[in-house]
Amino acid sequence: MPRPNPRETGAAIILGEILNQTIALWAEKPEVESDKLHPTLKEAITLLSLLWAGTFPEDKDGMVITSGHEGHSTDPKPPRVHVVRSRHYLENGAGEGHAIDIRLNDVSQQKAAVFLSIVWMSLVMNFGDIWQIYPESILTPNAHLHVGLRQ
Repeated sequence: MPRPNPRETGAAIILGEILNQTIALWAEKPEVESDKLHPTLKEAITLLSLLWAGTFPEDKDGMVITSGHEGHSTDPKPPRVHVVRSRHYLENGAGEGHAIDIRLNDVSQQKAAVFLSIVWMSLVMNFGDIWQIYPESILTPNAHLHVGLRQ
């Protein structure tokens, strides 16, 4: 099976082939900007994607990052993407994005709660107690998990 073009698939990372199916560890929505994320957050994304695969083994598309560091705190609302003091914005993180959002709107609430617990425990165990992790817009089509570095 040919490897998909990362630009076409939203920067999908491919784990390999299992039963002749390509398994994506994670993907980004096309409008997501992630090239200037803090290095610790970039490293954590790989762990998050593996935790996703373990929690949602039936999801062959992998974890989807729905927001990175796009937009600016000075943008008018709309189209400002996040609240003014958001850790997503580069200007609030010393030139680096300090937060991402992970799609949860297509998984059960029970499994989303399990995923949140596993994420918190795993990130703290592997990187220390430096994280802000909480669900946002639950029970809406925009449900997602916010994962960010504390100030």
